Amino acid sequence: MHELVEQNARPKASEESVIEMDSFRITCDQDGVKPYYWPIRREEIVDAGSLIIQTITRVLGKGVLSGDKYAEGLVAVSVHFLREALSVFQANLLSERCRKDHKRLGLPASNHLWRSVFEGKEPQQSGFLQSLANGVYRPPFFKRALRPLRAFQERDGFTRRSIEFIDFDHDIVCVTNCPLTTAHVEQESARVVLCPLNEWFYPPATHECVTLFNKNVALELALQLLEELNMGFAERGGKLPPYLVSYLVNWLSEAYAWIDFYRERLRRNSDRLPKTLWAGSSGIIWSRLLAHAVRCKGGTVVSHDHVLGASYSEISPVPFTEFQSCDVFVTFSKAQADLYEQNCRKYLITGHMPQLHYLTDSLKEFAGKRMQKPALRSTKIQSKRILYVTPYFPTDIVGPAPLMPSIVAVDWQARLFCKLKEQGILIYQKPHPQCPTNPPEVFGTQFGVEELSGLFENVYDCADVLVFDWPLTTTFGFALQTDMPIVFIDFGFNRLPDEDQLLFERRCAVIRGWYDSENRAQIRFDKLSEAIDASFMKKDMAFVQKVMGTRSC
Repeated sequence: MHELVEQNARPKASEESVIEMDSFRITCDQDGVKPYYWPIRREEIVDAGSLIIQTITRVLGKGVLSGDKYAEGLVAVSVHFLREALSVFQANLLSERCRKDHKRLGLPASNHLWRSVFEGKEPQQSGFLQSLANGVYRPPFFKRALRPLRAFQERDGFTRRSIEFIDFDHDIVCVTNCPLTTAHVEQESARVVLCPLNEWFYPPATHECVTLFNKNVALELALQLLEELNMGFAERGGKLPPYLVSYLVNWLSEAYAWIDFYRERLRRNSDRLPKTLWAGSSGIIWSRLLAHAVRCKGGTVVSHDHVLGASYSEISPVPFTEFQSCDVFVTFSKAQADLYEQNCRKYLITGHMPQLHYLTDSLKEFAGKRMQKPALRSTKIQSKRILYVTPYFPTDIVGPAPLMPSIVAVDWQARLFCKLKEQGILIYQKPHPQCPTNPPEVFGTQFGVEELSGLFENVYDCADVLVFDWPLTTTFGFALQTDMPIVFIDFGFNRLPDEDQLLFERRCAVIRGWYDSENRAQIRFDKLSEAIDASFMKKDMAFVQKVMGTRSC
């Protein structure tokens, strides 16, 4: 399915080109996307995201300190509300500017938010609210009963057992395993039991939901939050119309109703709450709710950093997403802990600051997946093979660290691939495995790009050089630890302290990027070949050792 959306077209609008927004259908050539249109500067979205965080922190923080139970409940969904409100702001801004410029857009069928806003209708129920209504899928009993047998297969230090057989007074309960928890469990003397979140957040039964939405809740606080937020949006030229304000108020009210429902369930089953919880990522709503319940009962919650090296930034959103619901936060290195300490206070809704711990040399084996690439024989490209790691193609949802919009990303990548092809370079592309949209077919047909599947760790050494322009991913952290030459194209998604930027540039060849007046991503392409050759000399691992707490391969 594919829809055209026209905004107050002029009499001859039918003769104008439709501007395609579906990454798979976008047409492009050596000069980029044609026709191209993206009227929103990245700085506008980043600034709006900062406004939302500041407003949430101020309004909900004041409410929590005054004992407002609704504020306490809405803190649990603060990360998800940030994403929802920012996405609505962008959709409204795009709609208004398309109307002003008389542009017609071809929207992907998956872009429900954009389509609703362009038609002036209140959006459908968000995916997040639907996930709250669904709960966490719970496998059949026989599959859960077989869970302990996985300990013989995984051998990762965790004990696996059904919730009925956990000693909640003495066992540490962990709800997810990742490289950092795997490293941590090796240093822990107590038994650590891996138990999935569906043991607490199984789907609601029909009888449980009978009275759930018989009344509106948290409306007064939601209205106050939206009033202050929309004042800030108006100052930025993006004031939301009443129907979108109503949508976000209802979103908060419904989210609170579900939060209260699951918290009540946890209170009724408080005998199944551990004294010590390793909660995984607090960006996962179920982890956050379980963490809150454990802390209310007097237990201790430990969270773990999960994006190796990518959160090392002076503008990282991790303190906002992760620090609100834990007592201890474990990260990769002393440098990472120190940087969090320096920059996190403004993100704390209640002022609560968790203890910051780090594991020395914690990931030197990267959970058993790290590989060594044979030493290259030359400091220049021999077989001319480059692997470009494609960032996530976003749909109509925007996060606290916004990616390039799909049309901007495709336009940039088309010009990059064209220049690489002109140099006789064989191009591999590794898309994000969870990306809901695919790269354009023209990348393969016109530029000869070969798409790779599977884990990055298993395919990266098919190339001679890796090219990244998105650093906020575990893939980039993994790549830095290998001895692969890396070219990093810096569009300002990250900001390192000055001394660490110098260390970083001893590991990667860096090309500075920018956005022009049309919001196209640009670099000096005459620097590209020079950076590729220079990348073979960038072998210094001081940045890896300092920031990630790991040794090189």
